[in-house]
Amino acid sequence: MVWAALVAEGFDILIVAQDSYIGLRETLISLRELCKQEHFDGIIGFSQGAALGSLICAMLERPHLYPEFLVNGRPPQSPIRFGVFMSGIQLGASSVAHVYHGYKIQTPCLLLAAANDPVVYPMLFNIFPMLFESSKTVVHDRGHAVPSGQKWQKLIAEYIKELCRALHAEPTPIDERSGVDNFMAWQARL
Repeated sequence: MVWAALVAEGFDILIVAQDSYIGLRETLISLRELCKQEHFDGIIGFSQGAALGSLICAMLERPHLYPEFLVNGRPPQSPIRFGVFMSGIQLGASSVAHVYHGYKIQTPCLLLAAANDPVVYPMLFNIFPMLFESSKTVVHDRGHAVPSGQKWQKLIAEYIKELCRALHAEPTPIDERSGVDNFMAWQARL
């Protein structure tokens, strides 16, 4: 509801997307440190998380373009195997725009867009799939929100399973805790 309130008051994501993001560098350094400790097969992100997720995919594929993300001259982990991005846009910050320039992200991605998103205008989301060499876009009618329900859970799960089959690979094993518990444990370490 915070985004909806900002939009109602005249907030315009086009202005925010144009130049810089407070804390972006620090966020990328934190993610670099996390990737040094743990391996990630995929990234699932919503809104700004989708924008950041696409940037991480590009940076792991072309690490030399953002040297601060490197560890001893190498990326902190191998490229991501898949992405699921909802209501995403390309980050417009001048400090990272060159990572996208003249390149299509190779990581296969499922992109979910809202037909009536009041924050990520269709014009912005229509640009997002062009960042990827291989993506599948599905439109929902839930507004600026993560689509919920069994239909959407099944769609995402099937997409990930199909990619694993296509790559002849199994997802990286995790401990018995759920992904949410793993995320909570990671947050507790910060």
